[in-house]
Amino acid sequence: HELALASARRLGDRVAEGYVLQSMGFASQDDRCEESIGYYGRALEIFRETNDRQSQGLVILGTGHAARGLRRFEDAIGCYEEALTIFSEIGNRVGQSLGHLGLGYAFGGLRQFERSIGCFRRAIEFVDDDRRTEGWALHGLGYGYRGLGRLEESIEYYDLALVVFAKIGDWWGQGEALYNLGKAHADADRPALARRCWTQALAIFHDLHID
Repeated sequence: HELALASARRLGDRVAEGYVLQSMGFASQDDRCEESIGYYGRALEIFRETNDRQSQGLVILGTGHAARGLRRFEDAIGCYEEALTIFSEIGNRVGQSLGHLGLGYAFGGLRQFERSIGCFRRAIEFVDDDRRTEGWALHGLGYGYRGLGRLEESIEYYDLALVVFAKIGDWWGQGEALYNLGKAHADADRPALARRCWTQALAIFHDLHID
């Protein structure tokens, strides 16, 4: 990335520089969130100069993910709402689905589970053929209903998410769904089912080399 960034700057190619910075933000948004926000911010300046609305929406969305990773949920909500405005203006349904998905998890972080559930349902409305986003929206509904203590509904949605993740071969999604399904079963006083889910989740995470 650093070589590509240096090359774009040497050539004076602002568009390429923006894309490299966007890629650097994406690569660091899961584990180096502050760094990611910095890269996305520099990319956004360039995309505003070039009036690239699609890329503006994507880097603002990514900034929301990084802010959520830092548990700065209000900041994340502001980013997701701004990204949604852009994606709505340009007719990007995938972007709208991802924006509502991010909002759902950010409101969940604030324990505003009713709002969270509404966002996940909106994400599903826009999901079209994006099965991975559909899976995470269903998972989000499981999370939201568990937060409200509506455990049977939570379990139902975690099960649905698990089916989607299995169909598309998303092992990380399957592990997360099983882990959280186990927590819902534990809350419902079903320890044997909870242990079964956690055992399956641990096996998946072990295969993925996740501690």
